[in-house]
Formats: sequence, structure tokens, C-alpha cells
Amino acid sequence: MILSIAAGAAMGAAIICSQYLWGIYTNLGIDHFLEYGFSKGFGVFIIAFIVWSIGICVFGGPAWIFLHDSGWRQPWVAGLVAASLPFIVTFALNTGLFSGQTTGSMTYFASGGLIWDHGVFTEFGWWSAFQGALIFALYGCFIGLLIWRVAYRKAADTH
Repeated sequence: MILSIAAGAAMGAAIICSQYLWGIYTNLGIDHFLEYGFSKGFGVFIIAFIVWSIGICVFGGPAWIFLHDSGWRQPWVAGLVAASLPFIVTFALNTGLFSGQTTGSMTYFASGGLIWDHGVFTEFGWWSAFQGALIFALYGCFIGLLIWRVAYRKAADTH
């Protein structure tokens, strides 16, 4: 089980790190990428590995235990659950549902649009949060399938 969590966290960290490195390359150029990309990318990988490990244990662990004990051990179940959990968490984080932010005076622009307008979450903000959550759902699906594969692999024959 520990190996499967580590494999899933490593895959999630590799995805986040590759996005970071691609952003460095496309926004700052090849010179900056070659000079700073790998050293900073390693730090991003380590932090992302820790965050994915915590997320897999806190959110995925109880779900996996429940499904395993219920006999739901198929790969499609792992992919579906592993896609839905990051979707829910990412959507809630992006919309402020975890923070309780419902009113206020802030105005925030991102991704080419108005996300918050005087403390009100805009339609563009909801759409942007939905798109971000879909991306993380896709990551979660692949990570969940990897975790399933590692956790339920057949033991090697030692004879």
C-alpha cells in the first residue's frame, strides 16, 4: 500500500513539475530554463510530492478502504473515485467553499477574466473553477489507475 501511495504521489508530482518547467520555458525562455529550471523544478517536485501524498492519504485512503472492504476493486472504480475526489477538492478550493468567502470587497482578475467582483464570485469564476477541477480530475483518474495497478498487482513467482 505504501508503494502505491508513493507511486501515485510521484506521478502527481511529475505532472505538476512538468507544468512548472513548461511554464518557465515558455514564459522566460530557454536561457532561464537551463539556468534555473531544474534546481527550482526539483523543489517543486518535492513539495508537490508531499502535497499529493497528503491528499492521497487524507481523501483517497478512507475511500479506498471503504471500497476495498466492500469488494469494489475494479480499475474503473479506482479511476472514477480517483477522478471525483480531486474534482471536488479543487472545485471547492477554487470557489472559496473551504474558506467561507462569500462576501467582501475584493475584485480579482485571472485567466483573462473577472473571477471575483466586489466579493461576488462571477460566472467566469465558476467556469474557470470548473475547468481547473476537470483538469485535476483527469490527473486524479490516471493517478488512481496507477495506484490501483501497483496495489493490486500479482506477487511475482519466486520459484
